[in-house]
Order: sequence, then structure tokens, then C-alpha cells
Amino acid sequence: MEDLRGVGAITEPWGVQQMKKSVQCRLGAGVAIVGASVIALTPIAPASAATPRAIEAQVGLAAIYNQPPTELLALSGQRFVTTVASAPLTPLVAAYVVIAGDENLLRSVVTDAADTPLWALDPVLEALAQIIPDELGGGTGGEPTDGVGDGALLKFRNTALIDLRDDVGDLAEGTAISLQRLIRGLASAPLGVVPVAEGALTSLSGGPNTALYLALREYIDAPQWIADPAIEGVARVLPAPVGGTNGEPTDPTGDGQLMQFRNNVLIGARDSVRKTVADALGVNPNSGAPVPTTTVQARSSLLPSAARDTAAKDVKDEKDDTAAPKRITPLSSLTKADRKLDVKAPGKRLERLVKRVTGADRASAADSKD
Repeated sequence: MEDLRGVGAITEPWGVQQMKKSVQCRLGAGVAIVGASVIALTPIAPASAATPRAIEAQVGLAAIYNQPPTELLALSGQRFVTTVASAPLTPLVAAYVVIAGDENLLRSVVTDAADTPLWALDPVLEALAQIIPDELGGGTGGEPTDGVGDGALLKFRNTALIDLRDDVGDLAEGTAISLQRLIRGLASAPLGVVPVAEGALTSLSGGPNTALYLALREYIDAPQWIADPAIEGVARVLPAPVGGTNGEPTDPTGDGQLMQFRNNVLIGARDSVRKTVADALGVNPNSGAPVPTTTVQARSSLLPSAARDTAAKDVKDEKDDTAAPKRITPLSSLTKADRKLDVKAPGKRLERLVKRVTGADRASAADSKD
């Protein structure tokens, strides 16, 4: 197999690329309206919801956690209001991203949605850590980058809640991208018939089968291309040995049982179908280039039955031309009796057959008896 993951190796189907070009040029106004609505409804822009505590400190937000509990509670309330105000726009943005086919933007939208609850809750946890005595789980080091001095409450936040956020984000991201690919694939599937027809015409006109194979390979690769992000997301969430993935498309090291099943069984089945079609067309399954062993029979499988018969006759005639000539005894070498027998025998047999059918033999026999 030339690739182990397929996510990066499988290119977007031709129809998907055409659909993206036609859709993106019509959605500029919609994006502007959605963006203006977001600005109008959320005047206080939140920090990136995908930002963990360590990154928040790096962008200058560490000081907010050194504020007194009352200010932290007010900050948390402000974030909740911002989240609720922008929530109705999330489906619109997600729909645009799905139609536009921008997977990177979809990842950002899904990650923001998954991270927002903890982003809004963070100041509350910091305030509680300051209020609750250390022996009851309180305590905070005031530094969100290392967890030093944090009590049980913030340690729970730093481990369990962060892990839950990341797992939900990974699963939602993989599922959303697979769903996006499914919708785009179904919408663009009819457009893929165009390159298939062009490739078939090239093959019928005597050209190579490369274009036809590459067009058909888009349909062969589509199911795996759709399923890959969801499989990757599930593998990140499940514990070892079932789960686990190193995120590297070309290296299976560190992959769990789910990813190994994907690498060996699913990719193997896809490659098997590729090879079957490539062998029938006489091309290389990876590049689509014609192979040296291409035969007339493999290529003639694309032709109509009449054309196949003509091709087979051409092959037979070619074989007959190259074969040793049959020895034919000239008519002059036969004896006179043999030549006479050879010439008149068919006529006599035909005459006897006619007499039997018409009853001429029986009539002549009756006349002689009278």
C-alpha cells in the first residue's frame, strides 16, 4: 500500500473541487452578514475557546486569575452571556463551512464549540479555589501555566476536565469532517461522471486507459476518504490498546488496534478494488500509467460487443498471418477421377436431397413398376 492513512494521500474528488469553486463565489455576502451579526450580538469578543490555560497565560490573560473572586465571577458571567448570544449563529456558520468545504475552518468552529463551556467556567473555578480552604480542595498558585500551588479543585480541572474537553473536541472534529465530506461527496458525485465519460471516450478512441482509471479511482477512494477523520477521532478518544494514534499518515508506529484495523483491513480492501480495476484496464494501480503487459483483450473489455468481435477477428487474422502456411494440394496433381469426384460430388448430393424432399424418387419408382 502506498499510504497507511489515506487522509492526506486521497485528494478531493474532481466534483468536490468544482462544487467548492462554484459555491465559494456565491457565499461572500452570506459570510459578511453572519460576521456583522456576530459583531453586533457579541461586542465583547471572547478569547479563543480552543486556548488552554498555558496558552491563555502566553497571550496575557494570566493576570485575570489574580483578581479577587468577585471580579472572576463577573468575568465568568460575561463569558456565559457572550456564549449564549453567539450560540444561534453557530449552526449558520457551521452550515456555511460545510458547504464551502473548508476543513480547517470547520475544525476551528468545532473546537470552539467544544472548548467554550470550560472557557466560560474557568474564572468560576479560580474564584472557588481562592475561597475554599486548602484542606477542602481550594488553593491556587495564581499561575495557570504550571499548576504549582493548585489545590484539588484546580488539579481536577487541569486533568479530568481538560481531558474531557479534548476528547469531546477530537470526537466532534472527526465526526464533523466526515459528515462534511459525505455531504460534499454526495453533492459532487454526479459531476464525477464527466471525467469518467471523457476517459471512456479516450479509451474507445484508442488512447490509454489512464484518464478513465483515475476518474474511477475517485469513486473507489471516496468511502475511505469520508470515513478517515471519524476513525481518527475515535482512535484519539479510546484508551489503549484499542485506541491510540500517532497522527502521522505514513507511520503506523504507536497506532492502536482500531487504527491497525483501518491500516490493514480497510485500506487493504480499497487497494484490492484499485488493483482489480487497474488490471482490467491494463494500468498501474498507483499512477494509472499503462503497464508494459497491456493486452488487446484487457483493453477491448471497454468496447461494445461488435467492436470486441472485430478486435478478436483482427487478433485471429494477425495470428494466421504469422503462422506457417497450410500445405494445399494443387488441383492439377489429382487424377482425373479424383478431380471429377471432387467437382461433381456436392452437386449429386444436393440432387439426391431434393428428390427425397419432393418425392421424385418415389414417383419414378412407381412409374417403372407400372
